[in-house]
Amino acid sequence: RCIRLPRSLAAASTPHFSSLARLAAVRAHTSPPISAIRPNHQSRSLHSRLSPADIARKRIIYKSRKRGILEVDLIFSSFVSDSASTLTLPQLLLLEELLEVSNDWDLFYWASGQKPVPDHINANPMFAQLAQYVKDKNNLIMRMPDLEDSK
Repeated sequence: RCIRLPRSLAAASTPHFSSLARLAAVRAHTSPPISAIRPNHQSRSLHSRLSPADIARKRIIYKSRKRGILEVDLIFSSFVSDSASTLTLPQLLLLEELLEVSNDWDLFYWASGQKPVPDHINANPMFAQLAQYVKDKNNLIMRMPDLEDSK
C-alpha cells in the first residue's frame, strides 16, 4: 500500500534539502524557505539586474514559443527571433498585446492574410510588421529557431 504525502512533505524528501530544513518542513507541512534549499542564494534576483526591455524581451521569447498551435508558434517565434533584439520597450509591449489574442487560429489567419483583420488588431503597428514578415517569408518557416538564436 502506498501512502501519499502532501506536496510539501514529498518535496522535503528530496536530497537537496538540508536535514534541518527537511525536518522543519515535515513538522510544519510547508516548504522550507529558499535559503534552506540553497544556502548561497543571493538576495538579488535576475530580474533586478535586467532592464525592463530585457525582461519584456525574455517574456516575449517564451510566450512566442508557447502559443498553442504549431503554426502560430512558428510564425511568432521566428519573427521574435529575427527582430526582438532591435525592438524598443514600447514595441515589445505592443507585440506582447498581439500575443494576448485568445484565438490562435484567428491570429494565424490574420497574419497570413487569409481573413480580414479587425480594426483593434490592425491599429497595432507591430501587427503590420508581423504580417509583412509572414508575407516576406512566403511559407519558408519550417522550424522554431533555437533559443540561443533569440538573443
